[in-house]
Amino acid sequence: MVQLSGPSAQEKPSGKEVDALLTELTHVLSSMELYFQYLRKKLLADELDASQSQTVDQLGEEATSMLTNSQTTTLEHNLVSNFLILENFFMKESYSKALAMSTTSSDGLSSSVTDDLFFILQKCLRRSVSCVVVDCTCAMINNVSTLLVTDFKEVILQRFKSSFLVGGGYDFADIQSMFQ
Repeated sequence: MVQLSGPSAQEKPSGKEVDALLTELTHVLSSMELYFQYLRKKLLADELDASQSQTVDQLGEEATSMLTNSQTTTLEHNLVSNFLILENFFMKESYSKALAMSTTSSDGLSSSVTDDLFFILQKCLRRSVSCVVVDCTCAMINNVSTLLVTDFKEVILQRFKSSFLVGGGYDFADIQSMFQ
């Protein structure tokens, strides 16, 4: 994995460092995927010219097999794996900061954490889509879903519970059953 700048390996990297690194990885992955698409088309076209006896499907399978077994594909998979690890770290760290910096309105019914969280999630998902690697995007959608269903659900339920207790006159059990 890529070494991040910092005083020691024990300290967590800053969100800005990780964000910059993720942006660079996005560009690299996008370029690699576009290059693979070009190679697939070029290999298929060359093989079609060379051999009229085989079908287009057979030639496409051969071209895909050549690319799948290449070292460049292995490198791409490693980069995607590192990208997902860093993106998940960035998402969770940013979420933690959003929770810590959260402000609640005077009536206790609204909080800034929801806007902040969805801004963070939107940024992470857009970046994964920009990679042009379908597996990367699917993994990020899964990571975002997990964060929403586990961590954020608990925060929202706690906020609802505290605001309903303050406001009075509400049945929290009915509200809670809507989220399960």
